[in-house]
Amino acid sequence: MDITTIPIVGGVIAAWNIIKGVILKCFGLVVVRMQMNADSKFAACLYLRTHGRMIAPRGFYSPWVKRQFVRSMGAFSLVAYDDISVEPTVWIVNRRFILFVGTSLYFIRGSFDPKRLYGDMNHEFVVSLSSNVTTMRSNRYQLVRLVGSLGRFQGSGKSLKPAAPEDIPAPKAVDGDDDGKVGELFKYDLRLMCDLYNYDPDDIGLPVPDSPLQRLVLSPEALRFVRNTQAWMQRKAWFTERGIPWKRGVLLYGKPGTGKTALIRALAQDLNVPIALYYLATMTDYDLISSWEKAITLAPIMMVFEDIDTIFNQRQNVATTGKNETGVTFSCFLNTIDGVDNTDGALVVITTNNIAAIDSAIAGVGPDGISTRPGRIDQILEMPDLTREGKVQIASRIFAGIDVSIWENLINDEIRTPAQFQEMCCRVAMAHLNQRLDGLEEKA
Repeated sequence: MDITTIPIVGGVIAAWNIIKGVILKCFGLVVVRMQMNADSKFAACLYLRTHGRMIAPRGFYSPWVKRQFVRSMGAFSLVAYDDISVEPTVWIVNRRFILFVGTSLYFIRGSFDPKRLYGDMNHEFVVSLSSNVTTMRSNRYQLVRLVGSLGRFQGSGKSLKPAAPEDIPAPKAVDGDDDGKVGELFKYDLRLMCDLYNYDPDDIGLPVPDSPLQRLVLSPEALRFVRNTQAWMQRKAWFTERGIPWKRGVLLYGKPGTGKTALIRALAQDLNVPIALYYLATMTDYDLISSWEKAITLAPIMMVFEDIDTIFNQRQNVATTGKNETGVTFSCFLNTIDGVDNTDGALVVITTNNIAAIDSAIAGVGPDGISTRPGRIDQILEMPDLTREGKVQIASRIFAGIDVSIWENLINDEIRTPAQFQEMCCRVAMAHLNQRLDGLEEKA
């Protein structure tokens, strides 16, 4: 290139930049662009699918596959779906046009109020997530495992290096075999913003047995807790009218195998609420706060912290001792589950195998049997060993159709947890069935 042409090329480039800026300025006078984050993109998908109609034919399809439980099949399967935000699409909403491109919406200036549109989309999205009535959400039970930034990369075996909060990757929300940022916690339910292939939206989701609580052997105290929680679930308006936070907290304690986790799962299924299961040993303060703020928008929701004694011994975080000092602090944990922020709709469940390791700031049993920290933990419930009546209940279910003489000797005063006794019954029942099958084969 001749040196004399350099100023000319530079002038052309400068002129083009000026022309392009003028064009963009004019474009902005006519067309409004609304940029959204990941969660708002999902809200836009739902809003357009609910209120609008796609008018531009799509020339490109981008099906994805996710491992989901299909209720009609009774098994997990690979479910194909189509994310409508991948390719630019044109929609008509109340006779007005919207162009949806990735995380941006474009529309003619004056056709929509951007603030109102953005607010309506996100409000309807949150309502649809928390509603028990919406057909797309008729079964809300899901399990989301929340893993923090101190956890391990899947398959790498290496822990994340501790960093400043702004540099720490967002904690992961693990649903089944898939990982995603807690910032995209809503995405665990594909029914909200995707077109499913060959499946009805309500056919996708974790299985929920009929009358899940009837399968459990519960003490009178546990049954009373279940009834009180069911009543609490139905009385949001009552709490709101009286200025009482619509929140409950329970501490379940007992040795391993007494049914703490089974009660949590069955109660969530019965109440038709999702479970957010926190892996506190992998979390920093930042992880816990950000994941809680995201999960509470799904309220009513069950927030579960299992085996808290393996995280905090009294007020000391023993899960990170000797490794790093970035683990979640006791004060952050308390302020998160019962702080100044809104916790309406949160059913907080904490479990422990060692009640003596629980600091009184979490909960303690007062002289009248009531929790010393109501509002944070409203009830402390022991999950005891089986009684004789409980053993009969389990044995009757497992040995249905088998002569009582085969299992009546199992009903004794020996101390057993429900898990231990159920395993014992299964072994005896399987041995009896195998023996009977061998006898039939010999006769044949």
